[in-house]
Amino acid sequence: MTDIARGRGRTGDVELGAVPEVAALGNTLTDLFKGLGVTQAAYAARIHVDKSAVSRYLAGRRVPPQAFVDQLFTEITRHRGVSVQEHVKEAVRQQRLDALRVTNPDAYELDSLRAELDRSNRETYRTGLLIESLTDALEKKQREADGLAGDLAQLQIDWAAERKEASGRHVRLREEQETAATARNRLLRQIGELRSQLAEALAQRDRAEEQSEELRAQVLNLEEELARQQGDAAPDLPSLEEFQELVGKLRRAGDHAAAVRELVTAAHARPLADVLVLLDRLPADAAVQLVADVARMRPIPDVLAVGAHPGVAVSAKNQTGLVEALAARLSPQAMAQASGAWATIPDNRSALADRTLAAAVLRTESLEEARAALAPLAQTHQGVLTPRLTGRALAEKYGKGAFLETFLMVLELRWTDLVFRVSDNDDVPFGAHAPPRFLPGLLDLEPEVQTAVVRAMAAHVSMQAAGQFAQELYGRPGDRWRWAGRELLKAFLEAGEATGEGFSARLHNWIPVGDLRDDIARWRAAAPADRP
Repeated sequence: MTDIARGRGRTGDVELGAVPEVAALGNTLTDLFKGLGVTQAAYAARIHVDKSAVSRYLAGRRVPPQAFVDQLFTEITRHRGVSVQEHVKEAVRQQRLDALRVTNPDAYELDSLRAELDRSNRETYRTGLLIESLTDALEKKQREADGLAGDLAQLQIDWAAERKEASGRHVRLREEQETAATARNRLLRQIGELRSQLAEALAQRDRAEEQSEELRAQVLNLEEELARQQGDAAPDLPSLEEFQELVGKLRRAGDHAAAVRELVTAAHARPLADVLVLLDRLPADAAVQLVADVARMRPIPDVLAVGAHPGVAVSAKNQTGLVEALAARLSPQAMAQASGAWATIPDNRSALADRTLAAAVLRTESLEEARAALAPLAQTHQGVLTPRLTGRALAEKYGKGAFLETFLMVLELRWTDLVFRVSDNDDVPFGAHAPPRFLPGLLDLEPEVQTAVVRAMAAHVSMQAAGQFAQELYGRPGDRWRWAGRELLKAFLEAGEATGEGFSARLHNWIPVGDLRDDIARWRAAAPADRP
């Protein structure tokens, strides 16, 4: 640590608001916080942080973790309905780094590397978009050039065949040929330029990916180094028994803010083995706080180890605190990887993994991004992870506006349990007529895709979801796709009967009294060869 850092960043100076960089950051955060229209105490309860910590962050008497800043951006976006502009986020991140530089050089170096890694990842993403755009443009220009080459060849044939005709005709054909040749040459030059730009973009992407890998390795090395330093400092901490007694005294005295500060310190500074022991010894609400703090501040391997602890695996509150804190710092893909790690926990293994995967889905920005997060687990964890909350999250995030597309995505993953969960998360009362979820989009698909959807609905969904599907296929008077839907209904009933589980009889019993129920009864009564 430099002498400047020692002189300007002492803990006492920071607590007194005497470090300009920290004070400036506090003023910025306070200005942003005012837009939420809530008290500091209410906000602290909302994000599961001690209110005294929120007060210090906003007063410029402590440098907040990046997770706190990111969470503030998220809450402002939810409140206003408009995202915080990227240049504002970048300015606040830089202010935080400036504050860290004079208060905690080690943390400053680590966070600077993380910020540089994020920028490198964004550059890789933008370059990928540019490559896609250039590839599309190149293919379009190539098709145009090929078309002009054909036109030019035809003109040459016409010219050769009619060169003995009038000179006017001869001149016109020659002019047309020259015009086509000029246009083709221009297109070929444009194609050459696009190829050059594409090659440069590919090289730029490779450089960005290489830089990201180097930065990622530096971040991991620095995290390990800081973890070793924390381990070396562990003997200066009070014993576990002393710590437990101290927290108990503070709680009994009603000084909950001080107790929370001690828990935050333990989550950050104590060896992982101590944290795991404390999870067994602390009262339930204190353990929830400790788990959330670990998820916010510790290296990811430590967080995974805490999630695997029996006290977390069987506690919904511990799981919620863990997942919410982790979601503030990880991408959806990284959250899905954590879910995969937790899916193998022997006791109640599926609950935490499912909760984490659901949080990953809710953080995605598109159905394609959700598919990318789900695909690896669909291949490796079927039968191990029960996606109850994940199915609900998918239905909530994408099902209401694009149910058919969501269903097809899950069907493509071949995750049958997720097919069941997505289709069963429907807030439409049974028997009620609702806007179509499948039709008419289903009728626009290829016949083999229609067949796959019908078979999946017959084999992998609840009877209530099957009943809603049958009602939609049956339609109502005036529906323009009614007759096409009824053809699919026949295929649906046949696919259900093929399961060998009395499908049509159970469906008949579920359907309310009416025309659809009567038609199913007639279909069942007919011999297979005579069924309408």
